[in-house]
Amino acid sequence: MKEKSGLFWGAGTTTSMTEQEVAGWRSPEQTGERLVETITAWLAHALEQLPAEWQWFRIDLERPDWIDPRTPEHALHELQRLMVQLPHAIPDSPPLEREQRRAVEVLMAARDTVEAVQGLAPARALVLIDNAINLGIAAARAHVQPWEAAALTGKDVRGGGDKGRDERDRTTAPMHQQWLETAKSYRARFPSMRVTDIAKKVVKEWNEQNPNQQREWRTACNYLYKHL
Repeated sequence: MKEKSGLFWGAGTTTSMTEQEVAGWRSPEQTGERLVETITAWLAHALEQLPAEWQWFRIDLERPDWIDPRTPEHALHELQRLMVQLPHAIPDSPPLEREQRRAVEVLMAARDTVEAVQGLAPARALVLIDNAINLGIAAARAHVQPWEAAALTGKDVRGGGDKGRDERDRTTAPMHQQWLETAKSYRARFPSMRVTDIAKKVVKEWNEQNPNQQREWRTACNYLYKHL
């Protein structure tokens, strides 16, 4: 049996899974952990995309120590804690670029979905949120496949801005490579360590070695969620 390997945008991958593995993947425990990690990464990504004028828009991504996302009640509580920090409307000024608006609109939809399951048992609520996100991803892939194919080959579908993006990629590639290598070493030593915790350690080491190129752990977290 094939099952999706995650909730992230992109090409999508499938891996062979046994019936038992599929049952575990769909269980409230794994679903809750997956949702907390995914939505936290989306929030971190959105914060990076927002215009400088949105200084008021700050989200506390630090998960309380007592939260165990494999416990459905805890996972739902953490999702609600994150979502309650999101605004209910996007300001008209300054105007957002397309990618900025896309990121924010996804987060608005995630907030609406979490709010919609209030009152349901945590296990049931998590499964519904997971299914809603998967439905959105499936619908998007069905309608934007030509764009996805271009994006995945590195083409700029907007027809401009390649030079700036290419220069940024050349600048950040060595940093990202070091992050990934460091993260893999932590993953090998501590297989159960969360990506967020790995990102914090990776950035701590990076900042100590590169005092003139300081980075926040959220930046590494967003990158490692996609590549680790």
